[in-house]
Amino acid sequence: MELRSSRELLKENQRLKSLLGLKNLHKNNKTVFCQVLARVPVSGRDYLIIDKGSADGITKGSIAVDAQGNLIGRVSSVRPKYSEVITVWNRNFKIGVKTAGDSGVFEGSILSYGRLKYLDYNTSVKPGDKVEVLNQQFANITLGYVSLVRRDEKTLSLNVFVKPSAKKTYLEDLLVLVNPEQ
Repeated sequence: MELRSSRELLKENQRLKSLLGLKNLHKNNKTVFCQVLARVPVSGRDYLIIDKGSADGITKGSIAVDAQGNLIGRVSSVRPKYSEVITVWNRNFKIGVKTAGDSGVFEGSILSYGRLKYLDYNTSVKPGDKVEVLNQQFANITLGYVSLVRRDEKTLSLNVFVKPSAKKTYLEDLLVLVNPEQ
């Protein structure tokens, strides 16, 4: 029992050190450490409830990342003592992204991947390409990696699927990069 507690404390310590490192990486942003109070995976509308709100400086549109710097989602609703974060696994989640010298919009999904839209049909995007948040205020935030590219020559449509880097499970601590525009 004591050995298990020691392992859990070690993992928590490593997560918190990683978050602190991220805070130092994003010195130009106001950052707030948060704990996940609940994950609500309701039929394609996946969201988190975090323990910080407007009283802590959280604003709507702020970005939430995990200890590895992967995008978890965006703050969608703020109360004085808590906030809701719409996650990348929510089918209503959308964010501007860049990859392979092109930009588009990532749309979340209840599946383990989302889709990139509005890319040029002739883009050079390929499986394995890194996908990052487009907004300069939130530079160097990884969303995930391109997993599949399908081109339909008849309709000239392009389907690009992205697997988010963040893990749905074990979300305990997050760093929120406060949206300066709110």
